[in-house]
Amino acid sequence: GRDEANEKGKEFLNFPNLTFKGVTASIIYHAQDFLVKYDLRPRDALHIITAIDNGLRRIVSFDGDFDIVTEIQRIDLMKE
Repeated sequence: GRDEANEKGKEFLNFPNLTFKGVTASIIYHAQDFLVKYDLRPRDALHIITAIDNGLRRIVSFDGDFDIVTEIQRIDLMKE
């Protein structure tokens, strides 16, 4: 429910080394390429490109849709 979602949100915000990055016009244009290349949803493409453009090669996510992207490795904490 709502209380559990609120608690999980607080846990997420306390994740070690978590940083927030802004979305630039360059990221939006680059994400458009990934929408076509990998048939991603817009939000997924923005997350992937933001990570890649900031030098990251791994992303923590439960979303298996990221597994088709060859430029980045998905880490599923439920399997770790």
